[in-house]
Amino acid sequence: MEKRASKRIPYSLDAKIISGGKTYDGNIENISKDGIEYLMTSVIKTPENFRPDKIIDLNFRTPSGDKVSLKCDVMWYLEVEPRDKKLMLGMKILAPPPAYRELLKQLD
Repeated sequence: MEKRASKRIPYSLDAKIISGGKTYDGNIENISKDGIEYLMTSVIKTPENFRPDKIIDLNFRTPSGDKVSLKCDVMWYLEVEPRDKKLMLGMKILAPPPAYRELLKQLD
């Protein structure tokens, strides 16, 4: 049985995470009203920097060119390729801005 609070929409888009003054490249894998799943493609040294309850910034541009900046709370992380130091992150969006809500309307 599905325990998620909101429907996930598969959506692939380049995005950047900013945490601890460093920028990490990656891709959004899916989005919802409340959260985002993100595959980090940058090499990282310590996944503990992305432990649950850490607040990070996620930035991307929509296909129409609008810039979206989100504050997110890391809910979980998974080392998908430990030898390559890649992570999958599940994040809760804190106070989604209007540009993000508009993107969801367009996709739904």
